[in-house]
Amino acid sequence: MTPLKCRPARGFPAWGLPLLVLFLALPGKLIAQTAPPARPNVILVFIDTLRADHVHCLGYPRQTTPALDSVAARGTLFASAIAPSSWSLPCYASIFSSLYPPAHGVDELRQHFDGSFVTLPKILGTYGYDTAGFVGGGHLSHVFGLDNGFDLYQDQPHFGSFLHTVPEALRWIDRRRDKPFFALIQGYDLHAPYQPPLGFAEMYDPDYRGVIHSQNVLSCEVLLNITDNVLHLARTGANPSGLAAAGTRTATSAFISSPLDVPPDARLEHLPLAEADRGHIVAHYDGAISYADSWLSVLIEELKARSLLRNTLLVVAGDHGEGLGEHGYYGHRVDLYDEQLRVPLVFSGPGIAASRHVTQVVELVDLAPTVLDLCSIPA
Repeated sequence: MTPLKCRPARGFPAWGLPLLVLFLALPGKLIAQTAPPARPNVILVFIDTLRADHVHCLGYPRQTTPALDSVAARGTLFASAIAPSSWSLPCYASIFSSLYPPAHGVDELRQHFDGSFVTLPKILGTYGYDTAGFVGGGHLSHVFGLDNGFDLYQDQPHFGSFLHTVPEALRWIDRRRDKPFFALIQGYDLHAPYQPPLGFAEMYDPDYRGVIHSQNVLSCEVLLNITDNVLHLARTGANPSGLAAAGTRTATSAFISSPLDVPPDARLEHLPLAEADRGHIVAHYDGAISYADSWLSVLIEELKARSLLRNTLLVVAGDHGEGLGEHGYYGHRVDLYDEQLRVPLVFSGPGIAASRHVTQVVELVDLAPTVLDLCSIPA
C-alpha cells in the first residue's frame, strides 16, 4: 500500500493510516485476494446521529437495523469507530479531508471549510469519477463550504430526510453509466426531536401514555425542558437551583440557534421524567433509526435492480452519536462521551471480505484514504 503523500497541513496526513492497516493486516484478511477489474463506484451513506450501541448487529436487542445488518453480513463491520467530533459540521470536514478539527479549523457555525484543502471528492474527481452529494442541508449546507470538490451538491433547505436524498441520488445514478461515480447520501431522520413518521414513532413503545405523549410526536420544547439536561447547567453557571421560572418558546428557539448564548432572563422550566418517560424518548429514537434503515433498504434494492452492487463500494456509517439521558443530556455537540462519539461503520463491495467483525478502535478521520486505497488510487 502506498503511504499517504499529501501535505499534512492541506490534505491527508501521514497518520491517517490505521484503518487501512486493519484492512490488510488482520488474520484472514478483510480484503479478498482477487482485486476487481475496474475502479468501483463509491457510495457513502451517513445516517446522522446514529450511535453504535443502538444498531442490532452491534448487539442492540431491538431489531432496529435490518438493512444495515445485511450490509454488515456482506462486508466488514467496525464495532468501535470513533467520530472526530460530536456534531456534524466538523465531522464532515474531517471525513472529507482526513484532518482533525483543529487542523481544518471548522468547529463553529460561523466558520467555513477552506476550499484549498485536498478532499476525497476532489481526488476522486481527478481520477475520473463523477461526484455528487445528496444531503439534508442543515450543518451540511453548501454555505459552510462542504460542497468543495463535488460536481453536484444538492442540499435541502432545512434538516432533510432520506425521503428526499435517496430518490435524488438514484435519479442521478441512473444518468451515470459510462464512468465510475461517487455519491454521498445523508439524512437527518434520527435528529432530535426524534419524529419519525407514524408507524415508526410508536413501533417500540405503542402503549405509552405518559407526560411526553402528544399525538405520537415529541417536541423540541419537551426535550429541552428535561430536568437534568446539561443545557440547564450551561445556562446557569452550573446552578440548577436557578431554573425556577417558566419556560418560553423564545428560549427554546434561541437554544436551537446558539445553545450557549441564550439570554440570561430566558429560563426553561423543569420537566421531571419517570423511567417510562425516558424509555419512550429512546423508543422514538429507535423508531427513527428503523425509518432511516428502511430507506437504506430501498437504496440497496434499487442498486441490486440496476446490477450496481457488484462493482460498488458501499460504506454506511453514523457521523456522530447521540446522548439519550446517560449524562443528563439529550442531544449532541456539547459533550464528548462515548454515546456521542462511537458510531457504526460498515464497508461492503468488491474486494471486501464478508461477515468480518472488527473490534479494534478506528476513526472516521481515516475513512477517505481508506476509500481511495480500496479504489486503487494513491493518496
